[in-house]
This record gives sequence, structure tokens and C-alpha cells, in this order.
Amino acid sequence: MALRLDVDSSQDAQGIQIIPYQEKDKRIQEYDQAEEVIQNEEKFSKPDAVTRLTAKQRFCFSIGHIQNDLQAYAAFSYLLVFWTKVIGLSNSSTGIIFLVAQVTDGILSPAIGYACDRYDFPLLSRFGKRKAWHMFGTIVLLIFSPFLFVRCLLCEVTSGDNYETVAITYYSMIVIAIHFGFAAVQISHLALLPDIAKKPNDFVRLNSSRTTWTFISGMFVYAVTWLLLGESSGEKLSSKQWKEFMYLGFIIIAVGFSFTVVFYIGVNENRIKNSKGSTRTAKVKESRCNIGYREDETNPSKVEVKNETDDTQATEVIARNDVKEVADFNQDLINNDNKNTPQRTIADADSTPIGNIKITNWFKTSEFYMVAFIYMCSRVVVNISNSYFPLYLVDALGFEKEAIAYFPLLVLISSALFSIVARKISSRWGTKVAYSVAALMAITAFLWLHLQPIDSKNAIYGTSMLMGGGASMMLITALTMTSVMINRVDKATGAFVYGVMGFTDKVVNGAIVAVIQNYYPRAQGCSGCGEYIRVAFPLVTGSSALLSLVALLVHHWKSSHRKVDDSKTKAPSIDNQISVIEAQNSNDTRL
Repeated sequence: MALRLDVDSSQDAQGIQIIPYQEKDKRIQEYDQAEEVIQNEEKFSKPDAVTRLTAKQRFCFSIGHIQNDLQAYAAFSYLLVFWTKVIGLSNSSTGIIFLVAQVTDGILSPAIGYACDRYDFPLLSRFGKRKAWHMFGTIVLLIFSPFLFVRCLLCEVTSGDNYETVAITYYSMIVIAIHFGFAAVQISHLALLPDIAKKPNDFVRLNSSRTTWTFISGMFVYAVTWLLLGESSGEKLSSKQWKEFMYLGFIIIAVGFSFTVVFYIGVNENRIKNSKGSTRTAKVKESRCNIGYREDETNPSKVEVKNETDDTQATEVIARNDVKEVADFNQDLINNDNKNTPQRTIADADSTPIGNIKITNWFKTSEFYMVAFIYMCSRVVVNISNSYFPLYLVDALGFEKEAIAYFPLLVLISSALFSIVARKISSRWGTKVAYSVAALMAITAFLWLHLQPIDSKNAIYGTSMLMGGGASMMLITALTMTSVMINRVDKATGAFVYGVMGFTDKVVNGAIVAVIQNYYPRAQGCSGCGEYIRVAFPLVTGSSALLSLVALLVHHWKSSHRKVDDSKTKAPSIDNQISVIEAQNSNDTRL
């Protein structure tokens, strides 16, 4: 509830009426009534037992991303294989297509995130703002996804040097459209998470359920691929398997859309009405106004000035320290003499915001950069592993073509099991401990992959389980960190946060794949491909896991030292006790 200082209409415009001393008793009664109203609002706004997250809501929300999960696993695991070994594109060309797709997705992610927070679809918005964007992305995917795992029709009539150019153009256009729909579905679904969650523990449960279904989607993709390739002729991958990949694309589209329909039916989005302006609000402990009059100035109708012993002017303001009121952080008080006087608002740093913040304020928070970096590194570990593990199996270890299906399937099974472990560790010791354990598991697995000899390649089964468990725990805890941060700061701009993180994730992944593909051996028969992938794949993924662990430990170390320093000082600290915010904004004045 906001209590506004009335503008004195008898004076010049922009004058602020400060409460005259003789009306103090009357205004105290008004404040008592306001306090009673605020207490009643707080009483009725508290959640009760009926607002708990139900199993139906958790299930329906968790399957809302299955169409993206199916597309992602098929694309990241088999597009490089399909383009290079089935279609016959060069490694450098596939790297260019992959980079175009990821950069496009990276640019679209923050743009769609911003639009998802601000704009509604005229026809679809009645289902909810987030669900409307989800539906729009689903429609785009249904139109363009069938062309992804199909031979280039334009390339069939092209030969010579133009073949690569036409193929790059054709598949680039397809993946750009697909990534547009993919980003709309991904950002809107992630932005729904803070709205669906009722309690802090719900974030872990929803993320665990969501990630479990992600892994189940991957298991489905790999199982179908295993069946399709097992029925095809030949031991090695070649152009003969183009129909099997086409069937795979059609199957995942049909299954993904079926689960999406259930998601639309079972999830009800909470409607949040956003104001056009972005105002940071919080619980106010004390509000002061330095009126700024000199001793020789008089304005009895406006303010009563008292001489204090410290030669300063004190203005009596009727207020109750125990009343929780709403105050704008960016505001100035303007008197009739057109003097700007900044307001100082002292607020609890740990209080939950009750209004929208400016999206630029996210970039002023160190936690935002830490979480974004950890999320990016986790995605690099997961995506690069999905893309290059099949090539590692056939090029470095010499497995048959079915290995690109059943080994990733083993990885996914261990991932689903370790997602339960991640939830247990997070609930008992916290997400930082869970992420540290996951990163160490991943680093060990990738080091093992680099040292794995061909004559004992069957030992890769254990490495696959360790790699899958570490990657899944990293992703779960990174998503949990992000969701908790958004819930604590501002839910309304959650889509923008996921959009920015998606931008760094996609661009970095695309650049990494482009670099790896560009330096891939080009010799006939690719005699050096096995040794190259043995070095490049573990090096990239292991380094990402290590860097994310170092970033987490450094941030934790700085936070611990800051808390120790704050506890040694008598004055309250900025980060842990109060925040003193001075701003100037003459458009609106509230106490």
C-alpha cells in the first residue's frame, strides 16, 4: 500500500505539502488506520495449504518442454553425424551451419525473453502470457522441424563447388527458423517456473522433474535411433541411412506435440499484471527527507523547521517506524522553490521485492554474472558431450554404428538416477555443494576419456555413467540457482534473465563447435580423426567443468569473507543489513 504526499494545489505546480504541526493528531489516526489495512492485507495474502504444488501441476509443467528436449537431443547428438557421414558435407561447412544456428538462437533468446515479459499475443494471451509464447514457438517448430533430418532437395540439382554453398544456405535457413521456435518455447517455459512454484523447495522439485523428463526424452531418442539403425544394412554410417534419420525426425515431432497438448491442458498460468514503468520497491524501515531550507527562509504553510544542537534543520514528519509501507527507490521531493531534495530510503537488503525492477539492474549484481557463467559452462558440458560423444565412439574407439545410440542411452540412464542424488544433496548441504560434487565427477570422466586406450574400450561403460551423472547434476543445480535468484529478486523479468543466459550459452556452444570442426583433419579416410577427437572433446568439456567449479568457489570465498567482515563492524553492512539508496526522479513521490 502506498501513502502519497498530497500536492498543494494553492501553490505553484510541483509543490509538496508537508504535514502542518497542528494536524499531527489527525494524521496519526490516519496512519493507525493505514497500518490496520496493511496488516489485514498481509493476513489475507499469506498462502495457505491449498496453494501447495500438486503432483498434477508438477507433472504437467515438467512435460511442457519435451518437444524441445526431443529436438535438442536429436540435433546435438546426430546433426553432425547426419551432415558429415550421411549427407556428405565437409566438417568446416557443418561448423558454419552450427555456428549460424547457435548465434541466431543466442540473439533471439534475450529478444524473445524481453518480449515475453512485455508483450501479449492478441489471440493466444487469454491462455496466459507465457503459454501464449509457448504456443507460438510450438507452431513454428511444427512447420520447419520436418525438414531438419531430410536430404537437401535443392542440393540434388546442384553439383560442383555450388553444392556446399547451397547446402549451407538451405540448412542454415531451416535451423534459423527452428531455433526461433525453440527459443520461444524454452524461454517461456523457464519463465513459468517461478510462477508455478509455491515454496523454495518447489524449485528443486520442478527442476528435478523437468530434468528427469529431459533425460527420458533423450532415452526415447536414443532407443528409437538404436532400433532404426539396427534394422539398416552395414556396420558403418553412410549415405544409406538417410531414411532412418528422416523417420527419427518425424517420430520425435509427433511425440513432442502430444506431450505439449497435455501441458497446455494441465498447467494454469498465474496472471501477473505488469506496470509499464519499472519501479524497485521494498519494505521501508525509515524514510527521511532533507527539505533544504535555510534559516532565513520561511514557509510556515509547508513545513515546521526546528533548530537542533548540531546546527542542522530537522523536519517533523508524522510516521510510524513499525509500519511497513511502500516507497519508490528512485524519487526526489520537490518544494515550491523548485529545489531538488533527494530522499534517503533505508530498507532491508534481504526483503523480497514487491514490484518490477529495471532489467538493467540485473547487470549490476555480481550473483547474476556468477550464476550466468555457471549455467553457460554447464550447458557447454552437456551440449558438447551430446554432440561429440557419438563421434568419439566411432572415430576414436572404432565402435559400430549402433554404438551412437546405446552408449548415449546409458549416459541418460545414469543421468536420471543422479538427478535424484542431486536433489538429496541440495536439500541437505545446499546447491553449491551439489554442484561442486557434480563438477568433480565430470572432470574425472573427461580425463578418463582422454586416457582411454582402444584395446580396453569396453571400460567406456563406466566412464559413460560417470560423465552422465556429473553433467546431469551440474545442469540441475545450475537451473536451481537461476530459479532461486529470479524468485528472490523479481519474477516479472525472469524471461529476460533466461534470455541473456541463453544468449551466452548458444553463442559459446556455437563458437566451440565451429572451431573444433574447422580444425578437424581433412585427409582422405580421416586417419587422424580418432586422435583429434580424443584430445578436443575431453579438453573442451573438462575445462568448462573446471572453470565453473573455480568460479563457484571464488564467489563462495568472497561471500564468506564479506559476512565475516560485516559481523565485526557495529554499523549494519550494506549487503546483509540495510541498503541506503539515493536516487533522483521527480516524476512521482511516495512515502
